[in-house]
Amino acid sequence: MSNREQRQDEVLADELGLTVGELDLVGYELETVCSDDGLPYYTLVRFQDESQKAILDKISGLSNMTVQVSINTFDEDDGEEYEG
Repeated sequence: MSNREQRQDEVLADELGLTVGELDLVGYELETVCSDDGLPYYTLVRFQDESQKAILDKISGLSNMTVQVSINTFDEDDGEEYEG
């Protein structure tokens, strides 16, 4: 895992109220949801069906194995963004 991916996991875990260890136990994909004009609205975190229910139960706002996080969640201090 690259430093960038590790930092992304740390940021996402914090945003979701999980530990990095808990996040490692659930599979997920990130999808940036945009307007028809390409303006990003939010990042959708989609969890795998086999993810541990006890961990998923800790995530506020989880619905249908997905949760929305702010488009700015993965912004870095230098203005560069993580890939999502």
